[in-house]
Parts: sequence; structure tokens; C-alpha cells
Amino acid sequence: MRRGSDIRKYLHLKFLAIKEIASSNNYSIKFLCEILKVNRKSYYKWLKRIPSKREKENEIIKEKILEIHNRVEGIYSSRRMTMNINRELDKKYSCKRIYRLKKEEVISSYIRFYNEKKLQKI
Repeated sequence: MRRGSDIRKYLHLKFLAIKEIASSNNYSIKFLCEILKVNRKSYYKWLKRIPSKREKENEIIKEKILEIHNRVEGIYSSRRMTMNINRELDKKYSCKRIYRLKKEEVISSYIRFYNEKKLQKI
């Protein structure tokens, strides 16, 4: 069974597909919604929706994560990344939130095994 957030992501992808196909190929919204089994009302509501305060904040954090990740060449784990983000943005974000946002952006850190002296991706 799918979770709520998975279903929302799935619908988001459907809505994006409808938007792109309708604008580029001149298909009607009604036709595309029928094919993808989505209510037109839901699609139009999605088009007009305003991102929440938390979503906007997550976007700022994601940008900061990418900036730090590139600056330190990918060696920071979620805990160390959290400490830096909290320090730079002067807020208190949890390690779990930073981990989730790193995972959404498909950012992974490198760890060093001291006995092997090589970097491995985790």
C-alpha cells in the first residue's frame, strides 16, 4: 500500500505531464485527464496552488545543502551538514529533516575507511 506522500508525488508527476503535453502538443486538458484518470478539478487546483511556508523553507535548505555539498566536495554526513546549516541559517533544523532533503536531492556523502585509505560512496 502506498503512503500519502508517495501518492502526492505520483499525482504531481501526472499533473506535470498533463501541463507539458497540453502546452506542447495542443491536446485538451479534458482528454489528458481522462487518459491519466485524474479529475480536472484536481488538476486546476494543483495549477493554482501556492507553496506552503514549509515547502519554501525546504527549497532554501536544499539550495544550502547543495552549496555546502559542493564546497566540501561531498564529505559531510547528514549530522555534520545539519550543524553547518543550523549555524549558517541561524535556526534549529533536525538531522532527520536534513537527511530527508538530502535523499530527495539524491545527495550522498563519502566516508573514509582509515585502514583502506580510500573513499567509498554510501
